[in-house]
Amino acid sequence: MARLTRSLLGGIRSVAEHKSKSESSQALMDTLRSKSHMYHIIRTIRVVSHGPEMLVDLMLQQRIPSVIIKLFRSFIDLPPDYYNSDQAPPTTDSNDTKDTPENADMVSLQEIGTIITDTLKRFAQNKSVIRRLIVEDTFSMMVRLMSVKPSEWHTYIPSNEEPKYMVWKQRALEVLKLVQLTSDVCQYLKSRGCIETLVQVWNDCASKAQINSLDLYEVLLSLDLVIYLLKHRIIMAFMISSIKAQHIIR
Repeated sequence: MARLTRSLLGGIRSVAEHKSKSESSQALMDTLRSKSHMYHIIRTIRVVSHGPEMLVDLMLQQRIPSVIIKLFRSFIDLPPDYYNSDQAPPTTDSNDTKDTPENADMVSLQEIGTIITDTLKRFAQNKSVIRRLIVEDTFSMMVRLMSVKPSEWHTYIPSNEEPKYMVWKQRALEVLKLVQLTSDVCQYLKSRGCIETLVQVWNDCASKAQINSLDLYEVLLSLDLVIYLLKHRIIMAFMISSIKAQHIIR
């Protein structure tokens, strides 16, 4: 497991530094998608995440879940042009020419995104992982991803189709809804002001002279998570009240 961690961190550190988040995300994404770089490492982590608890505990010791969450942030920071240039390796038949080495080496953005999302979903359903993410104060990062607005999308001209980066926020929402909202998790989210962070998205939009479709997508997605969190906090509060009432009766 230590070797896997070294390979993961070594691959991340091999990515050259860039001035902007979008440029750094592009460089990192190319490395993640490359079969000769980090693609197989990420696939191995997904396989291990589906394995026995003993292997997951080893990943926790190496802080791999925290690293995967930070990698996921890079998907949201990708600029619009990256989606236009994203190409899955073309299939070949008798009428096609063979793939170039460059094309054959790269998997699609969708594929690498699915692998990382599936890994995060496995982590989200593991109580030990969530406890460690809370201790490391990394869990709140997943919630805050819902309020992140990539800088290069501010110039995006709204159209009838949803901005490409919203798919990663939707996947983050799917991951968060798999977390069991225990009293410890709810207390942590409250202490980190996570609901207030989501509500701020609405305040930012309300302060604008005119709201566009991009703002609407952001508000609706954050509203979905806020309703989910509040609903389960109410249920949790009711359960605690019921337990206290039973003790008083006894």
